[in-house]
Amino acid sequence: VNPYGEVSVTNMFGEEVGFVELEPWFVLPKSLRLRELTWDREFLLGRYTITARINRGYEDVVDEVTVSFWVLPWKIVGGVFFVLFITIFGIRAFFRSFEFKRKDS
Repeated sequence: VNPYGEVSVTNMFGEEVGFVELEPWFVLPKSLRLRELTWDREFLLGRYTITARINRGYEDVVDEVTVSFWVLPWKIVGGVFFVLFITIFGIRAFFRSFEFKRKDS
């Protein structure tokens, strides 16, 4: 058989952000063959969905598979947690070191 197809990538807003066309490759009946794809993108953040539509190469049978995943860059997530930690720690230290009194008139 000679399967071929396409793979599309959509972001969490439903916009297509990537597309890869699969050239035909040969596969023997009742066997397993792995096909790896690469999609280079500089910055990814959020939820993505990959949809693969593969034509089996005979009788015009098309299989469709959808997989969703999240991408969270560790530098950005770590930076956000660090800033939140410093902010909360600073606010707590400020309120512990000063005493606020109401001025009686």
